[in-house]
Amino acid sequence: MSIIPNALRKAINENNLLLFVGAGLSYNLVNIHQQPIKGWSHLVAKILDHLSDKGHDVAHLLPLVDRYDPIKVLDLIEINKKIPKSDIYAFTKDFFDLDPDSNDLELHRKLFHLSKKIITTNYDNAFELATRELGKHKAYKGKNYELTTHKDPSAPLLFKLHGCFEEADSMVLFPTNYDNLYANPEPDAEHSLLVLKNIILNKSILFIGTGMGDFQINSIFQEIKKLQGTYNQEHFILTTKTLDSQLDFLTAITIQNHTEISSIIEELIEIKQVTENEESAEIIELKEQLEEAQQTIERLKSTTDKDELLEREAWKYFSRGLEFSLSDHLEEASEQYKTAVELKPDLAEAYFNWGTDLVEIAQRGNKETAEMFFNEAAEKFQKAIEIKPDKHEAWNNWGNTLGHLAEYKEPYEANALFYQAFEKYQKAIEIKQDKHEAWNNWGAYLGKYAETKSGKEAEVLYDQAVLKFQAAVEIKPDYYKAYSNWGYCLISLSRSKTAEAANKILQQAFEVCKKGVELGGQSYNFSCVLALQGKDEEALKYLAISLENKDKKVSLVEQDEDWKAYWNDERFISLLDRYRE
Repeated sequence: MSIIPNALRKAINENNLLLFVGAGLSYNLVNIHQQPIKGWSHLVAKILDHLSDKGHDVAHLLPLVDRYDPIKVLDLIEINKKIPKSDIYAFTKDFFDLDPDSNDLELHRKLFHLSKKIITTNYDNAFELATRELGKHKAYKGKNYELTTHKDPSAPLLFKLHGCFEEADSMVLFPTNYDNLYANPEPDAEHSLLVLKNIILNKSILFIGTGMGDFQINSIFQEIKKLQGTYNQEHFILTTKTLDSQLDFLTAITIQNHTEISSIIEELIEIKQVTENEESAEIIELKEQLEEAQQTIERLKSTTDKDELLEREAWKYFSRGLEFSLSDHLEEASEQYKTAVELKPDLAEAYFNWGTDLVEIAQRGNKETAEMFFNEAAEKFQKAIEIKPDKHEAWNNWGNTLGHLAEYKEPYEANALFYQAFEKYQKAIEIKQDKHEAWNNWGAYLGKYAETKSGKEAEVLYDQAVLKFQAAVEIKPDYYKAYSNWGYCLISLSRSKTAEAANKILQQAFEVCKKGVELGGQSYNFSCVLALQGKDEEALKYLAISLENKDKKVSLVEQDEDWKAYWNDERFISLLDRYRE
């Protein structure tokens, strides 16, 4: 597993990632004549072979292909006015037309799954063959209408920056073509460059299959570096090499060889899927509530009844609150929910959404204000349940809120809050037996409660927590949060055991944490298990992933006794220093 930078995860989660695909992804493809595409130098050699077959005197240029950059040889071809470019474009029209039956385009399909917006400098039709959607939304110089779709976050886009073999005039092949695009662009080229600039400044780009020594891509890199300036969009590259200082605007994701690209893309797709699965249920529920609210407002549109007019106003405020929640303006949403329940005191959903937003506000704020917001949220969930006793979501969220509050209290106050939280989870599960979130949350707070205890009392609580996590993953086998929390409790439980018993528990923790990481969860607990098992290389590898993704602060890691055996290890010290704030 590679280290995926936190900023890249963020770009994926926010649907802000664009892929930039270079010649490396076409290297092993073959055209309709079963000829391999290979790289830039191979293309120039094949052009010279074609010109020779057509009777042009290019024999003196053939030895230069292996000695000079391909662009220099193309320059010599271009300045020879006896060679018509039409012969070359006729050749490329056949050469880059791929055989749909002889090529494995699964990676290209995976890339479209990862991001619907792709830029490529390749002239071939790999993406068009791989996915019909990109074929329908292809854009290049001169396709000005299609280029405007880059502004639509949901619209697919295949931006063929250096043109397409199907339209010779669009191809950026010779030095003058590069000058026309980057140095003194004509109107159509200027539009292409403007789109590129807009993308660079507003999207995070992941470069794949791009050779850092190729002329074809160097001009792009330099253009990006010039444009980037003080803008904070981060860009990434999959590479087998160490980046030099000229490419300091890129964050490298290092791979050993290009066969790893597919597995990296699969890992990134898993990150995207986890985010979509987590967010979609909440967002869908808010949208459904909004639709219901708007229908109610429409139903009451013609009323003249005083009470119904008051109810319609309440639903209007509730509707606005939902819109603010969907756009992540939580304080504004809370104000709308407050007015809604003042007008209609039995609007349970408004109390529930208000409480949910208050919890999020508390978690985003500072420690001083968090307790106040948690208390307010608990009041809102209680009110929602008084109106609608079977609302299991409110029981679950109320339990979470009480658990959060317990973490701010001294033991004598925390005990009562933990038990109140457990009662709320039990009630949620009585109403909805397969509510995996409640099982997981119950287990997580049993584990936190166990941390305040010792000896047999703590062991019993950890054992109870494990049973809750097992119930959660039986209901939802891919629920990585439950695996992560389960692993953490097993690690904690192992500390009070004899060496033999601890080793058995740690092996269980290893399996559980590994499963959580494979499903897209954080890697810190897994790194701790590996450290406790003495698996140095793997432990430090997954610790690096955790620090890179900012799952854990260095100050907390260096105090964690799971790493006690490494406190004097130079590798451990060096790793922490690298990520020290």
